[in-house]
Amino acid sequence: MSSRTGIAMATLLLLIGALLRTYRLPQLPPGLNENEYASLRVVESLRAGQIAVFYNQSPGEAPRGLDGLYPMLLAISTGLTGGGTIGFRALSLFVSLLTLALVYTLTRRLCGIQGGLAALALLAVSLWPVLLGRSVSPLTLAPLLAAAIMLGMARALSVPARIGQRLPDTFVFMALGLTAALGFYIHPVQFWLVAGALAFIYWLTRSQGPLTIALILSLTFTLLLMVIVLAPYGLSTLRLFELSGLARLLGDYDLRASPPLQSVIRNLLGVLFVGDSSPLHNLPGRPMVDLFSGLVILAGVLAAWRVRHRPRFALPVIFSLALAPPALLGNDSPDFASMAVLLPVIAVFFGFGVVTLSLSSGRSSRLVPFAVLVILPAFNIIWTSHDLFNVWAAAPATASAWNERIGKLAGHIDRSADDIPTVICLPTVNQQPAPYLSDAWRTLLLLHHRGKTLRFADCRTGLVLASGGELQQIILPDETILKTMHPLLRDWLERGALPQDPSLPTDAVFVLDVSEQLGDKVGSFTTTAHMQLAPEAPGGADSLLPPVTLDGNLTFLGYEPLIVREYQDGEVITSTTWWRVDGALPPDLLFFTHVTSDPATITSQNDLISVLPTSLLPRDILIQVTHVNLPEITPSGDYLVSIGAYRRNDRQRLSILHEGELRGTRLFLSGKTFTVTDREG
Repeated sequence: MSSRTGIAMATLLLLIGALLRTYRLPQLPPGLNENEYASLRVVESLRAGQIAVFYNQSPGEAPRGLDGLYPMLLAISTGLTGGGTIGFRALSLFVSLLTLALVYTLTRRLCGIQGGLAALALLAVSLWPVLLGRSVSPLTLAPLLAAAIMLGMARALSVPARIGQRLPDTFVFMALGLTAALGFYIHPVQFWLVAGALAFIYWLTRSQGPLTIALILSLTFTLLLMVIVLAPYGLSTLRLFELSGLARLLGDYDLRASPPLQSVIRNLLGVLFVGDSSPLHNLPGRPMVDLFSGLVILAGVLAAWRVRHRPRFALPVIFSLALAPPALLGNDSPDFASMAVLLPVIAVFFGFGVVTLSLSSGRSSRLVPFAVLVILPAFNIIWTSHDLFNVWAAAPATASAWNERIGKLAGHIDRSADDIPTVICLPTVNQQPAPYLSDAWRTLLLLHHRGKTLRFADCRTGLVLASGGELQQIILPDETILKTMHPLLRDWLERGALPQDPSLPTDAVFVLDVSEQLGDKVGSFTTTAHMQLAPEAPGGADSLLPPVTLDGNLTFLGYEPLIVREYQDGEVITSTTWWRVDGALPPDLLFFTHVTSDPATITSQNDLISVLPTSLLPRDILIQVTHVNLPEITPSGDYLVSIGAYRRNDRQRLSILHEGELRGTRLFLSGKTFTVTDREG
């Protein structure tokens, strides 16, 4: 086969591999799994300026480390492509296609164009490599590291020519050293890859004779470069050993739970017969490769072992032995995740098998290249496409493992948020995700953009009726929010709800149009929501009716009267106030609610805001529910409630404007007078 034909066929196979990895990329997988969210939490930490070599993926629990380079690469790539399902998966897609190119280059170097095309075809259309190219995980880089290290060794050591015969330029040794060193910052499997590289060098010195002085100097340069780059890694390992790669070399492998021989046999059988049962890695039960491809791989292994004294055959043999411990030992074998690093080695053996069978005597040998490069890829394209886009996509286990509910909500928001005002209910309006990401924050991470139409509120105690209550949608990512909402807020959410889209999760999207009801409600405050200015206000404690304007583009519309009864010390006073946004709000805005025995004495207070102020737009209405705890020892008597707003950073209160004049900074709510009685009395 000519070089031009080989390049054309390799390009075609790369395009097919790219199509399988990009088709329906925003929907498949339907969301992100728990390990992917752990990586994204680290990405958010990096963006907040928390840079480290190792990160703890499970804060508050048993330490579980994550190497820092992959999240850093993900942060850089999403800075260029944007977030969301496509943005987060773009890095893995690029890495997967680069891996295909390197595997083709490596196998072509070792056994020719025909073998390179066969290896490329195997990885381009097999289900597990395709799924790996759609995953947001450092595991996607494991096959790339393996292919890069093996290709770097072949180039640096002149494989398949005689060792040291054609010494490459310094760039090859520099690239090999950087790849070998940086791999430690990505995944602990790099320890085994470097062990394989050292074992291959040792084998060469024992079987091919001593190394030349020039090669020794070049390898020394590579080693020194690795030591320099690995200095921070070594220091961090000493300081945080429980999070380090050394502590994760074999993960949580338990000899008693899964004896080594049993684990190895199950993983090997998983390649040809019963594959990984996890929907994260596979269509449960499907083998990694078809039976015919498996037999070709076996032929390649036997051929390489038979002539292992030759460097080009020894290279994959030695690396397969070096990578056997992390790939074949596991508690949940067969485990395709642990075998990801072996994918390039398996592909190389497949290339060896194709070349070996095509060189054997007999007419049938002429059909091998055609069968492997045409018939077999065509069969696998159909098989993989059907299993991925139909069977795997529709499986309930897939929906559960990949958090389909969140994925559907994020997709719905992306499609509709530019056309309709959207309120997203967050359990906290703090813009920094907590160590444990709630469903709401997981939904936000999947959005491809956060447009100007998105409002954010803690709907348990605050509700935004956008644009004066006109048509809008309120998104409840967390299934528990509806049950924990204040009854008044839940009533407003449900009273104007239009029929829901049956394709969306139940009680997750509420479409409202409550402009008329809201107008009636606000109008009623002019007769029910009496209030007074503070005694210290310029002009005295005059009585007022809503609306009352504050500086900072905020208007107080009214409040809900307290339930008329006697309260006891230790109880909770609930104040529900209504506000209108007239322009850009201060980003650090807070509402205060004071319980006072007299205008000058504050008995108890609570300062909060249940929305993200910068997300609100003019004409938005905010319903704020504030709970104020009465102290355990509260003297009996009558109490008042005063409210207002201030800026958190400088503690400066917003002034009340009445008839164009400044009239203090707080309002006393006449309908909020209540009596506290001694609990013992």
